Amino acid sequence: MLDELDLFEDDRAPGPRKGRHRRRREGGAGRSLLVFVMTMVILGALGVGGWIGVGKIRDYLSPPDYPGPGTGEVTIEIRPGNSIADIANTLYNADVVASAAAFVNAAEDHPQGHNLQPGFYQLRRQMRAADALEMLLDPANRLINGVTIPEGLSNVRVFEILSEELGIPVEEFWELADDPAQFGIDDSWFTRNDGKESARTLEGFLYPATYEFGPDVTAQSALQQMVDQFMSVAEELNFQAVAAEHGLTPYEALIVASLTEPEGIPEDLDEIARVIYNRLEDQTEVYGRLNFDSTTNYWLEVQGHQRLDSSQLDEDQLYDESNPYSTHAHTGLPPGPISNPSRIALEAALNPAEGDWLYFVVVEEDGSSAFAETYAEHLQNIERCRAIGRC
Repeated sequence: MLDELDLFEDDRAPGPRKGRHRRRREGGAGRSLLVFVMTMVILGALGVGGWIGVGKIRDYLSPPDYPGPGTGEVTIEIRPGNSIADIANTLYNADVVASAAAFVNAAEDHPQGHNLQPGFYQLRRQMRAADALEMLLDPANRLINGVTIPEGLSNVRVFEILSEELGIPVEEFWELADDPAQFGIDDSWFTRNDGKESARTLEGFLYPATYEFGPDVTAQSALQQMVDQFMSVAEELNFQAVAAEHGLTPYEALIVASLTEPEGIPEDLDEIARVIYNRLEDQTEVYGRLNFDSTTNYWLEVQGHQRLDSSQLDEDQLYDESNPYSTHAHTGLPPGPISNPSRIALEAALNPAEGDWLYFVVVEEDGSSAFAETYAEHLQNIERCRAIGRC
């Protein structure tokens, strides 16, 4: 390389070329000085870069860290799927730790460092990274609004539970109940093939599960989280496409799922769903009527009345033509879902059992039902129901 810069003469050069060497020597001092300066600049740049590199290595090996326990309060959210690096950056951006690297190192050194759970946590600003990690590992610092919504409840009961658990007035939930579009439920979810008008409410779309709501939860955000969960399950089940394969719209399948849920134990739901489809098609014995007491009870609840046991419902209530949800007075499916169905109920609506049953009734203490194809057989099952005090 130095040869290429022409810094050295070749003493082995033949005599006739001496004049040429002499001329090169005459201008060599200036050029040598230029090369020397350039070399010093290059080496100097390499030196500075070296020091910068050393600084980077030093910061990596011993990254900036706050010395104290921190001050004040700050709420941190660990999202599902967050890596340690994601969490470290969240803490750094909130000024909980002095550097993301300090937290990553603390997590790597701790035997439980990779066991951080999603949720909201109360921490302090400007903490030692190891202390921040300990606080995240302590369940006492997790801000939890855990609410369990059982399967098969109507929105009336769902809103009451959310109000009680979250301290949000129940009226705020009802103000949102009739505007499903704002929660991302588009018109495709409300089409029907039977010519009936859809109810167009959130009924049926509030998926039953245990939820953890953040400390700043609102009626809007709580309902959105539940709708999002429903949509996630529906996507997993390919709900809309499978419903279409059975000649149903998604809304009709959702109504069927909501009808099956309150009527039996999980093991019987696919058979109950089959009874519903059979009764809708039958024109010789039940003439398209479902005759479900649960739909009358739903209407009573929506109107602000108490639900009643089937034995307490009289003929006037069951056959009230002014009740659009009466499946005794009206043929076909009701205007909308009557409950918020579970995954099992949704699956049952999409994949009902095979059978010609038109009737079912509870006959066992565990809630199991007996299914019948004829009314005479059904009457025998009713006697079994009475024997256990369920009819």
